[in-house]
Amino acid sequence: QFTIEGEPTEASLLCLVEKLGPIDTAADFTTDTDSPERLNPSSIASRNNRHFAKNYDRYATLEFDRKRKSMSVLCSPIDEARTSTDGSCQLFVKGAPNSLLQRCNKAKLRNGEVVQLTPELRQQIDKSIASIG
Repeated sequence: QFTIEGEPTEASLLCLVEKLGPIDTAADFTTDTDSPERLNPSSIASRNNRHFAKNYDRYATLEFDRKRKSMSVLCSPIDEARTSTDGSCQLFVKGAPNSLLQRCNKAKLRNGEVVQLTPELRQQIDKSIASIG
């Protein structure tokens, strides 16, 4: 049994980070007891948070806006020397699912494949969002 403490959006992001599973490299695991298979959800969330803090520079933050119904952070991946890898940026966005879905034209599947967001796939995602509540 879990309860939400704080903002529901923040709690849902923590839940997502746990569901992602460990995303850092095998080199970060130094012992058998520290292996990805043995980590509890809280450890996974903490490791993933450290991964993003260590591997991305934050360039800009668009604070939550009622009109956009979202909050965004513009980041760039960095290498070991703490320099931008290729100048590309990624926008990490959190907000109302229906509002975000309207802005999307592609989706990343569980297997990592990026596909066009067809009307059928959009409808399937809408149904999943509605089932959550």
